[in-house]
Amino acid sequence: MFVTHDLRCTQHPDEHYELSVLYRRSDGPTACPMCGAERTVFYATRAMHGYEEADHGSPQVGTFRPLTFGGTTYHDAQSFNRAIDTYCYNNKIDRSQVAIESKNQSSHARNARVEEAKHAGVVTRRRAGYDERQYREYVREQRREH
Repeated sequence: MFVTHDLRCTQHPDEHYELSVLYRRSDGPTACPMCGAERTVFYATRAMHGYEEADHGSPQVGTFRPLTFGGTTYHDAQSFNRAIDTYCYNNKIDRSQVAIESKNQSSHARNARVEEAKHAGVVTRRRAGYDERQYREYVREQRREH
C-alpha cells in the first residue's frame, strides 16, 4: 500500500524537507535526495509553511459544513477532498463512484440507490457469463491474491 506524507531529513531537519511524498508503506520513507540521510514523517510542515490555516473557533464561512468520513470529522473542503481522494486511490475506484449521503435523506432514497447499484452489478455479471457460484469463487481468488 502506498502512503503520502511530508518528510524531513534527520540530519538537516530545517533545510531538507519535502511535501506530499508518495512511498510504499512497507519500505518506509525514502532517503533524503539532497544528502542521502534517513527521513521521518513530519506532520507540522504544512502548518509551518502556511498551507493550512489554524482553526481558532471562527464561525463557518462559505458553504462547507463539518463532515464526518471514516470516523474523522473534516472542517474544511480541502482536507475532506484529500480524504476522499485517498479513499478512492486505496480502493481503486473513480471519484465519481463515491456517493455522499446526508442524514437528512430519506431511508427510502438511500435504499433505492443501493438496490439500483446491486442490480447493475448483477446485470454486468450476467452479461459476462458468470453465475453466482462462479462469481463468488472469482471474488475469493481475488481476495487471496491481495
